[in-house]
Amino acid sequence: MIPLGSQIHASAADPDPVTLAVAANSLAAAESATGKTAKVTSDQVMAEAVELAKLRRDLKELKAIAQLVSDSKTQSELNQLVELAEDSATESEEASREHYGWLHVDNHTPHDLRIRVDGRTVGHIRSGRSSRFRVHAHAYHNHYDAYCMDDGELIAHADARGHNHDLNWHIDE
Repeated sequence: MIPLGSQIHASAADPDPVTLAVAANSLAAAESATGKTAKVTSDQVMAEAVELAKLRRDLKELKAIAQLVSDSKTQSELNQLVELAEDSATESEEASREHYGWLHVDNHTPHDLRIRVDGRTVGHIRSGRSSRFRVHAHAYHNHYDAYCMDDGELIAHADARGHNHDLNWHIDE
């Protein structure tokens, strides 16, 4: 059996919002049973799972997270996103894509980085190097994150709007 802390860390490092939400519920049960809270609380872990699911806009993940959250306001918000995702699934695939092409990344930091687009890992880039990644992001507003491979710390983030086939991102520290 994998310890809960390791499960939470792994689910956050290699983004999996459903596993993260399940871990949050397990942590909530442990908090309730012991009367103690850890450095990272179940509410913080669940909030991270919800935000990750919103970024990824995956229909199955949104449905699962909506069933796992206890807050009715968050549940309602997720159910609205489920409806939107179901509606957009019926639209033309090309019409819903906003970033469909290449993301060019220049890493000017001393860190090796994990690159995510809308909560999905697209690749890794070493310190001082440039690379390009094939990206299929389906949102109107796309979110880009760069995490340190060593400790998982967020190093940089960016946002882009519009239909992009080639996007350049220079990451400085």
